[in-house]
Amino acid sequence: CVAPLAKIIGLATDCLLEFQSAQPSSHPPPKPASGSRWSPPESGWVKINFDGATFSDRNLAGLAGVIRDDRGLVMAACTQTIPLPTSVEMVEVLAARTALILAQDLNLNQVQLEGDSEIIINALSSGGRDSSSFGHILEDIKALSLAFQSLTFSHTRRIGNKLAHCLARSACNFSPFQVWMEEIPIGCESVYYSEFP
Repeated sequence: CVAPLAKIIGLATDCLLEFQSAQPSSHPPPKPASGSRWSPPESGWVKINFDGATFSDRNLAGLAGVIRDDRGLVMAACTQTIPLPTSVEMVEVLAARTALILAQDLNLNQVQLEGDSEIIINALSSGGRDSSSFGHILEDIKALSLAFQSLTFSHTRRIGNKLAHCLARSACNFSPFQVWMEEIPIGCESVYYSEFP
């Protein structure tokens, strides 16, 4: 009987984690500084982290979103590659929109959208119209927000957005638009597991 490589790697990873958790620790791992790692949303909510990455040598950008429940478990993740926009802010706002569209497709109701671009989070949080180069994308996101019972926006530092960042940096390794349900690509698993206490 021959098992697929991905299944073998997944089983090996699970066995390793089980083994490591059973080993006595000589000293507890250091606790991260407050606000320095990913934190789950409130009970009954989901959190969507988004990020973008640029690949100037390929003239492409990678967009990513990851949706997790209030226990930190991945519900869905996506990546998309697009032609390189004119600004980093445009890459970030397009990543936010892509992640929200995924959440809408999954019929999620109470959503917290979180990213490490303070400019984008502030623009999304403001109630007024935006005349910036990405204002039309902000308007799209505001229209999308009507699909949710509740939608909030929050800013985090890069260290609190590591999984979305890993996905965005990996986007060129997948088809132009890729979705994972209740899993993430193997290359980002170590980042995901590092965010659990």
